[in-house]
Amino acid sequence: MAVSVAVLLVIIGVGTALLVFLSQETYERLDVFTKFVFGESVDSQLSDTKFNTMRFLRSFDIFMRGLATRMMLGKLKFIRGRDTEWKQAVKEVHAYIDGHVSRVLKGGPATQEENDQHLEKRYILLDEMTKQTQDPIALRYQLLHMFIPAHNAPGIAVSNILFHLARRGDCWDKLRAEVRGVQGQPLTFELLKSMKYSRYAINESQSYFRL
Repeated sequence: MAVSVAVLLVIIGVGTALLVFLSQETYERLDVFTKFVFGESVDSQLSDTKFNTMRFLRSFDIFMRGLATRMMLGKLKFIRGRDTEWKQAVKEVHAYIDGHVSRVLKGGPATQEENDQHLEKRYILLDEMTKQTQDPIALRYQLLHMFIPAHNAPGIAVSNILFHLARRGDCWDKLRAEVRGVQGQPLTFELLKSMKYSRYAINESQSYFRL
């Protein structure tokens, strides 16, 4: 998480004109999620990543829109025709997830970082899931069930928070003061949970806009 946040701060720089882009685009990227689930991030915030992040995210968007359309159409989904673009998107999304599943089932390393004996062993969700089942198809769909809400929910939540904070300067100042107060400390879940005003801001926003 700390690495992804550091990259995010570099992208933002010192300006605030990119906040709208930040909330809808950068924050919704799946860096932290993919690091936690698969052991390696898609590095969507980096321009020189080997993984074609934008293509994958576009395929995932097409996959989601097509899935929603088919659910709404029901028995009339045949009117979509062959819909080759959606089918290709499904293949690309499945291929990405299946690649990680296959690697873990074969016992391969998550990333080159895992070969560094000085790094602490990290909790990787997919590794734990394979202890319960070795069925690659079951693992694929279980991962998709988590992938879907992780894709847009963070971006929407942050957008809602920024919408309200932009209209309440006093709240913004309090939140900013709390965040600046933890400067230099390691970014951990315990630290995040200790930031009461930040949690209050998130909870209050969610009370207005349920995800």
